[in-house]
Formats: sequence, C-alpha cells, structure tokens
Amino acid sequence: MPVVFKDSLEHIIAKGSEYLSEGDLDLIRRAYEFTASSFKRIRLLRMSGEPAIIHPIAVAETLVDWRMDGATIAAGILHDVIEDPKISEYQLHATFKDEVSFLIEGVTKLRKFELKTDVDADTAYHHRIFLSAASDIRVAIIKLADRLHNMHTLRHLPRQKQINNCVETQKIFIPLARFLGMKDVKDAYEDIVLKFMNEEGFLHAEEAFAYAHEKEEPFFTRTGGALHQAMCDAGISSRIVRTDYNLAHFHDECMNAAPLSGEMLSGFLTVVVNDDSECYPALGVVHSLYEHLKGSFDDHLQFETADIKRWLETRVHDRGVPFKIRVMTEEMYDVNRRGIIPYLSEPSKLKRTDFLEKRLSEIHDIMHKMRSQGEPSAVEYMTADLFRNEIFVITEKQDRISLPPESTVLDYAYHLDRNTADQFKRAVVNTRPVSIGYRLRSCDKVEIRTDPNASPSVEWLSFVRTPYARSCIMQRLKERPRKHARNDGREHLMKAVNRIGLVHSGQAGELESLIFPVAEFLQMKSLNEFYEAIGYGEIGIEDAISALRAQRKRSAMLSPEQMLPLIPSHPVFARAYDANTITSDKPFRGPVHVCESCSPVPGDAIVMRTAGRKNMLHRMDCRTLSRRAFWSRKSTVSWGQALNAFFPVRLRLKVFRQEDTHRKIRETITENNARFVTIKADAHSVDGLEMLEVILEIADASMLSSIESQILSLKDVVVAIRI
Repeated sequence: MPVVFKDSLEHIIAKGSEYLSEGDLDLIRRAYEFTASSFKRIRLLRMSGEPAIIHPIAVAETLVDWRMDGATIAAGILHDVIEDPKISEYQLHATFKDEVSFLIEGVTKLRKFELKTDVDADTAYHHRIFLSAASDIRVAIIKLADRLHNMHTLRHLPRQKQINNCVETQKIFIPLARFLGMKDVKDAYEDIVLKFMNEEGFLHAEEAFAYAHEKEEPFFTRTGGALHQAMCDAGISSRIVRTDYNLAHFHDECMNAAPLSGEMLSGFLTVVVNDDSECYPALGVVHSLYEHLKGSFDDHLQFETADIKRWLETRVHDRGVPFKIRVMTEEMYDVNRRGIIPYLSEPSKLKRTDFLEKRLSEIHDIMHKMRSQGEPSAVEYMTADLFRNEIFVITEKQDRISLPPESTVLDYAYHLDRNTADQFKRAVVNTRPVSIGYRLRSCDKVEIRTDPNASPSVEWLSFVRTPYARSCIMQRLKERPRKHARNDGREHLMKAVNRIGLVHSGQAGELESLIFPVAEFLQMKSLNEFYEAIGYGEIGIEDAISALRAQRKRSAMLSPEQMLPLIPSHPVFARAYDANTITSDKPFRGPVHVCESCSPVPGDAIVMRTAGRKNMLHRMDCRTLSRRAFWSRKSTVSWGQALNAFFPVRLRLKVFRQEDTHRKIRETITENNARFVTIKADAHSVDGLEMLEVILEIADASMLSSIESQILSLKDVVVAIRI
C-alpha cells in the first residue's frame, strides 16, 4: 500500500469500524490504494501545494462522520480519479462493484444527464447535479461533502475562483443542504460565503457576535438554570442547550435588521426532552415560568418546516428581556442539525421517518415532473420548485401538501391532479368561496369544485405562479383550433387594454394601429398571428401590454397648447439667488432670479436680462427672449458657484390613469435627491390619457435628465418632457 497519508486512512478505518462491516472497510482500503496510486502517478497537487490525496481523504472523513455506508465513502475517495487519463469507466467497473461505480459516475460524469433546453454552461452543470442526485440521493451527499472541503480550503484559490465558488455555493449547494435539512452544512457554507464575498461584513459580524455572546452569557446561564430546575420540578427529564446563530444569520438578521429592544441577539435556548409526549408539557412549564409574547408560537411537531425541522417554538420574556425557546426531543435535535443523514445512515434508530421519506419522494417527484415537461420550462420548474420556501395547505382528505409562496388555488389544483384542475370551476378555502386568483396561506383548508364543461383559458395564465401549472395550461391551450385561440386572444387583449385605458375609444381599430408595428417587429405576418400567440399563451398578456405601451409612447406627442403651464406663478419661482450663482461680463447689483417660463438650471446655456435692479436668468432658447427689447438689455453670463442651491423646473407628463402613478412619480423624484414641490392634473383628459404638471427642484441639468428618463421608464407614463 502506498504510504501517502496512511495515518489519515487508518483514522477513517478506526472510526468506520464502529459501525461498518469488515467488507465495507476493505472496500474503503482498496479505494484509497487505487486513488493514491493514481494521484502519485500523475502528480496531482492542490492550489495550496499539498498533495491532491488530501482532498478525497477529507471528503471520506466527512462521510464517515455522517456514518454513511461503505460504498458512499469509497465513492467519495474515488470521485477525483477521473482526472487520470489512464483510468477509464470500464476499469472502475472492473475494480469496484457496480454500486460504487454508479455513485462515482453520478458525481463526476454529469454530462450524461442532457437537458432538453438550451441553457448556459453553468446552469446546465448545476441542474445536472440535481438530476444525478435524483437517481441516488447519496450522489448529493458526496457532492455536499466535496464542496464542504473545497470551501474550507478556499483561501488558496485566486480571487476570481473564490468568487465563482461562492456564487455557485449560494445558488446550488446552500439550497440543496437546506432542502435536505442539513443545517450544520448549510451554516458552514453560509459563513464561508460571507467571509469571502463580504470580508468587512464578516469581520464586523464576528466582532459584534463575540461581544453579544459574552454580554448575554450571564442571562442565558441564569435563565437556563431556572428553566432546568422548573423541568425537574415538573418531573420532566431534560437538558437545556444554548444554541448560537451562525455568523451569516447574525449578520443578516441581527445586524441588518431591527430586532425588538433588548432581545437576545446571539442565539436562543433549546429544551431537549426524551420523548415526543414530553414536548407539550415542557412547553407548558416554559409558559408558566415566563410570560408568552402573543402571536409568537409555532408548532412544527405536526407540520415540519420547509427545511424538515421539527420543534415547538415560543418567544417569551424574563424581566422585560425577550428571547426565544425551542422544545424538541433528542431525535429531533439530531435530525434538525443533520437533516436526511440519520435516515440514510441509521434509519432503525429513528422513531419517526415518514417526513424524511416524504422529502426523498419529493425529490424524485419533482425530477419526474421536470423530465416529463420536455420544454424550456423544465429548468425553471426545477429551480423554482426544488429549492423553495414553502407554505403548507390542507386537502379535503386532511392531508398536508407543500407549495411555493404566493401559490394560488389554481396552482393547488394542478398540484393535486391535472385532469381535475382542467375542469376547475371554483374553490372553497376555510369554508368560504374564493376567486380563482386567491393566494394561499399556510394551514388553509382547500376544496376544489369542478365543472365537466370547463376548460383552461388564456386568462388562467394570469392566476398561476408555479411553472408546472403554467406548463399544463399552455399544453391544453395548444390543443385548441387556431380560430378559438385567435378569438380568445383578441378578447383577452381587448379586456386588458380597456381596463388600463390604453385605447381611448375602446375600439378594435385603434388597438390594431398599435399592434401593427409590434407584430411587424416580432416578424409576424398578420394581426391574427399576434392574437393567436396570445391565445396559445406564447405571448403573455403582460408582455403584450408592455409592448403596446412602448409603442404608444413612441407615437405620443404634445401640442403647443399642452405645453402651457397648469400652475402659473408658483411661489417657488419667485426665489432669489445669491449673486455668486453666476459670473457675468458686466457688473450687476442685487440678487438673481430665474425665468418662470424657461426655468434654467446649472448646465443650461443662459443669458441674463437686467431691468432696473432685477436680474433675470433665461435659457438661451427661452420663448420670451424672442422680443427684441429683451436682447437689448441682456448680458452674457455663465454659471458660478451655486453651492447647495436647488432650482425649480416644470415637467409635463401624459400618463395612463392608475391609482399609484402619482406616488411612483414622487418616489422617483425623491430617490434621485431632488425636491418634489407639487403635482397637478388637467381637468380634461387627452386621447384617454391624463395630463400632469410636476414642479420639482433640482441641482443641475444632469439630475433633471436622469429623472426625466426614469419617469418615462415607468410603465404608466407615455410622455415626460421639460417645459
């Protein structure tokens, strides 16, 4: 046997002998010999300069700590030998049994899982990981252990590779660890990502956490002792654990948020009891000892969390200091930290495995649905549905199902049964009828009512959030004749444009005048083709409306009458400015005023007209300067030191009438550090659009230009122009 790092191997063998058979230990030894010989031959080194064998040994040590089976540990040791050009797939099959070879291929040969859509190389790689994991969950476990050691040695990589690995870990491995309930692994990933992606934030969080931990130690010691004594007095055998947050959680939730005054920041207390039957009595002891904060109790014994955690959680306060307590059994404490691992390694020792079995089943179901779609939505479906935050709803049969947040009753119907959902008529939630677009919340009880004559319409696409439901609806829509799709698309589009006032007359002719250039841009031969694309769901109604809005903006113009002020002689235009605001080729006395008609700002070409002791600034293109008398008294000037000065301007807008349009305009102005003064609407609409005048104060022309373009980019704004 090669002597390279033999001591590390013997450590693995010694630890593995606690639970593995002699045959499994022999398999691990052979895997080590094979890998060490290969690495020695091709002289592989890691970026740290250390022999490459260190990495597979570290992966194997992690897998042994997780008490994985011999085949998984052997595959963890062998997963990098594919780098050796002299080792083939057939050699691996000949040397090791099929199970080990299968796992190695799942980890290393991800290209065999071909996606049915064109995606970038990184996305394809990420999703092949999921496909391979679906074939055997142990592939995912090996990949997680592999990534864990790579992240722990990230400091040896060039900066760009550090960033790439951190981004990939955020996108793929943190959600994967969360989905499998592996909190310890997820926390380790998150802390390392924070360290390398935000070093300043990491160091700040590290320092702040150490301070909070030390400061809160007396409180937790005293409270934990009192709680343990109360449990003993109640005849409940327990241990009290101070549970610390990881640094990434502390950084995101405690440093960047505003927790309740005086709340414990570094962690919480966990009451660990022996049996499920003791959890609720233990909670009663907690609430008898401390005052419960209303609305802060979560029961996750019956319905586990999205990351398959089980506990009772309550927030209480002791002498005015709020803090969190969780109650769980020893088994829950282990599963909450290690997730699916106890089920894979020692299932016979678990009292309850149903929710862990269901999580594994969910992975296979998601992959099956994804593969069955055969459309570009496959990748989207997997990303959206596999690593989701979840809501839990109750079926008519009192079963619990999980859905992504914001899911509607129509999403729920398609999740249950596609054929039933196609005949959707209405839904009843918590005994009350709801609309088709009702967004579900956790613990809602849902009933679906069907109609044999009902069928999906293009409007249904507006009421679903999950890619799977959207894909099912689109498949049914494509089965319809073109004539039906065309009529449905036209009707749906007309309803939408009338609702927002996009077409003033509400007649098809005016709408079609907007559609023609859009359809031509999309290389469609006719309006009917445009309507059919909407009817088949190929063009979303929101996308169609956005394109028609843009076309309306391109064709909109203001008449000279529409350029006249709606708010004449506003006091903000009477402000006087210091003489240092400008520099002049002629001496002048007194303050400087700006012309209300043209409202010049720094950056504009300007002239100054003097009448008596009043000095009036004008833009060079000011219409009042057309009178010859003004030019006879003008001076050539330029902008001087207008420090911290703001100047008034007018904007004329044409907008679609929407409730929040005025608010969005005000927010755009203030977000650019300008000052909003007032807004006024014309009493008479023009072409079905609302005419607005906005007065604001700005620092210079560049600020005004930025505000104009941002206001014009708002979907309800057709024209935004300075007057």
